[in-house]
Amino acid sequence: MMICLVAGLFLSAKAQVSVTPHVGYSMPQGASSNFAGNGLSYGLALEYEVANNFKIGAAFSQHNFDGQIAGFNLNVLDFRVTPITATAKYILPGATLRPFIGLEGGLYTFSVGAAGFDIDRQYWGLAPSLGVLYPINDNIDFFASAQYHMMNLDENIPVADFNINQDIRFIPVNLGLTFKF
Repeated sequence: MMICLVAGLFLSAKAQVSVTPHVGYSMPQGASSNFAGNGLSYGLALEYEVANNFKIGAAFSQHNFDGQIAGFNLNVLDFRVTPITATAKYILPGATLRPFIGLEGGLYTFSVGAAGFDIDRQYWGLAPSLGVLYPINDNIDFFASAQYHMMNLDENIPVADFNINQDIRFIPVNLGLTFKF
């Protein structure tokens, strides 16, 4: 009896969990593009389908940018943004090509590296997303998405009597595979 119950729970949950590793190309937007160049990113999402076509989950990603001024790369300065977020995604019904809209929100770690030193600070951020899933087989989908990440850097530097209030915005374009269990 117990084996049947556990097997039933496992089989019913089996098709509801998905893992999506992805790589991307991140492009700073707005004022962020004045001091950061485009960079590579990677991430992993773990999602659970709570209703037909609606998933919730958690995601981790890291976005790397080189420091630059007026298009010139500063080899001594780099930026890294690492969001750890809760996710919600609605997948539009369809047989083959399945577009989706989503929203992520959570803790963003902003890191600045220069001359061997790193400074890390945490801020809250948000990222609406659009994407598409294309089934390769019953258990694997091709994944493509674009997100618009937004966070506000608000730092007071008391020694210099200086305040930094800067919106950090960037768009990663991601490609990956979704594995469904």
